[in-house]
Amino acid sequence: MSGAGSAALDRVRTASDRLAHGDWSGGGDALREALRHVPASHRSHPLVRRGWRDAGTAVALDERWDDAGAVERELRGAAGGDVARRLALEGTRAVGLALAGRPRDALRAVTGVRRIAVDAGMTSLCAALDLAETLVARETGDRELAESALEQAARDSRTTGFGPLVPTLALVQLRLETGRPEQAAVALARADATAWDRSEPSPGSGVRSCLGSAHLTLCLVRGDVDGARSWVEVVTDPFWGPAGEARILLAQGRGDAAATVLARARPRGPRHEVVGGLLTARALAGRDREAALGRAGVAAEVAVRHGMVRSVAAEGGTATDLLEREAWRVPSAWMDRVRHAQAPVPVAEVPPTWPLEGLTGREREVLRLLPGRLTLREVADELVVSPNTLKFHLRTVYRKLGAGSRTEAVAVARRAGLLPRV
Repeated sequence: MSGAGSAALDRVRTASDRLAHGDWSGGGDALREALRHVPASHRSHPLVRRGWRDAGTAVALDERWDDAGAVERELRGAAGGDVARRLALEGTRAVGLALAGRPRDALRAVTGVRRIAVDAGMTSLCAALDLAETLVARETGDRELAESALEQAARDSRTTGFGPLVPTLALVQLRLETGRPEQAAVALARADATAWDRSEPSPGSGVRSCLGSAHLTLCLVRGDVDGARSWVEVVTDPFWGPAGEARILLAQGRGDAAATVLARARPRGPRHEVVGGLLTARALAGRDREAALGRAGVAAEVAVRHGMVRSVAAEGGTATDLLEREAWRVPSAWMDRVRHAQAPVPVAEVPPTWPLEGLTGREREVLRLLPGRLTLREVADELVVSPNTLKFHLRTVYRKLGAGSRTEAVAVARRAGLLPRV
């Protein structure tokens, strides 16, 4: 082996180790750079072949897979005419599309190679396709299928190349999005243990950001804003870092500050665009309703184009109220799926019994009109009160129900028997 070839392989090995420890962005970039400088005489070396596979995995994990992107073209070029490598790349591509917020494209990718993978007995490819399909099920709102499949994927993940962390963190997200924080905490503890067991001396920045973002969200769901703050510095991802800070500020009612922070966010794919757009809409809602509606509408259109549902429904509260106003921009069937995917208020957070006397007659009238599609101005007209008087009653109703938004108030009231269940 020549000195130049040996040195090139050493650089590939170093970058691969960095990636294996969880530095998906920087490690992936370094690995591709090292692979580009491998002499032609060494490009069939197993380390190089594995390196290109891992480089694809890094792009997928970084939530930025784009079939039209230069990096993705480079990955396809590296696979060349090697059928096995091209098929393996299709599995990585399917997972990458799902993680980036392109579930419709991910499902097409799975369908395109599923039969070949099964007939050829390609276990690793089948496992990657299963994982992609499961991530799609979660995003498109199929909770029951997604939950059982994610549990299975976490157990069988050694065959996919993505490890157990991806399905386990997706399970955490699903449980948080469906109003089950304590079950989410159990899965998150498992993800923590997995990450630290696999990484010495500590996980890389990509893994730390994913775990930190999940912990931050869990704290906010539990109402622990101080706890959420303790995770901000851990989340160094250029999109999820600002998004996490903005969520904390929104929980404190500081919409203007949240909007400023969100201006720093750097989205890498459709999922980021949708989440960032809805967070910005929430931040603007208090001072510029029209701008907030516009942001929410654009986010909804992106979500519809790519087939996202759960990422939209998970924002809930103010974001959902804004989307209802912009529902004319999207297909009614999609909007119905978003409503259906809305997280229920966790049972533990709802008073087991609620005395009807706790609300005044006027407050009960206000509550009765909240489930409909009337705007707040229309509700005020129906009750023959001014918008300011209605807002006063709403604040009182929200406080008594322990809710933070119109959507949450309706959910709590239904569970407590104050409104009929649907």
